[in-house]
Amino acid sequence: MTINNANNIKFQNVSNIRINDSTLTKQENNEVEIRKKLDVIEGIKDSNVIRRLCLNGISSASEEILLFFPTVNSFLRYERIGAIEALMDVVRKRNVRVKILVPRHPLIQKFVEQKPFLLETTFNMKINKEDTSNFESIRFLQEISETRVTILVIDKNISLVTELESDIEESFEGTVGFTTYSTDVSRIFPYISFFENLWTQVGLYQQVTKVNEKLIIQDKKYMEFINIAVHELRTPLQTIICLSYLLRNEREALTGKEEELLDIIMRNAENLGKLADNILDLSKIENDNLNLKKETFDLDKLIRDILFDFEKQLAHRHHHYYNPNHH
Repeated sequence: MTINNANNIKFQNVSNIRINDSTLTKQENNEVEIRKKLDVIEGIKDSNVIRRLCLNGISSASEEILLFFPTVNSFLRYERIGAIEALMDVVRKRNVRVKILVPRHPLIQKFVEQKPFLLETTFNMKINKEDTSNFESIRFLQEISETRVTILVIDKNISLVTELESDIEESFEGTVGFTTYSTDVSRIFPYISFFENLWTQVGLYQQVTKVNEKLIIQDKKYMEFINIAVHELRTPLQTIICLSYLLRNEREALTGKEEELLDIIMRNAENLGKLADNILDLSKIENDNLNLKKETFDLDKLIRDILFDFEKQLAHRHHHYYNPNHH
């Protein structure tokens, strides 16, 4: 169906679309007058008419505007024709709720940073800093290559869906293609549903991304704490081990009991050093960074050392609690 078949279309007045007649030719004015009365218009190919329908549609909004851009360049072209400025104008004047979905790109992020209130739902509404998920006006998504249409929905009762013929041209006129304008709710609803579902998905993805970023920061802090704790533990242990070796070199001055106690000190200091290494290995396992190093050891000696340590501890406790000479 095209505007050439207008006689076969039902007419309905659309009072909230305003066209600035002074900018259009007489022929274009006649076409626009027809479009004002149409319930559904398909096949609008005049880029000038499409531009005016877009700008005047945005300017007529009283409650909500939904705007989906399939590419970064499509956003930039709409910005050049004044669509983004028109959005900000209705936000300032009427507190219109604006939702924009656009691919993430440094140019757009920089543009938004320069106009910070675009990130809020309205110009005058107070924002809860703890939860801005319900107040965002722009959400960034990955570019959807198979989607080649710009979707504009005004107050849930007007839609303007424009196909993208080319994404290379800088001018708006050189890229817009087949465009559908509609006031039929049954035709508008699928676009609203598509937009709201995508808006929700992007919001959830952003929340997951923020949580993941926080977890990465916490994990980094955890690793820093482990490294510092192990370092602080190793420093006194090295001192104990070094002094123990110095004392062992003076065996002649030690009694049998003192030499036995010295061996216990050295062995446990070395065990603490291994424990510190194990803590580091544990953190590496959690981060999938552990490189296993195989080595042989004397299992019998390890068991004997452990049993010996326990026997000494038990003997010390027995002497402490049951020695009749202990006060």
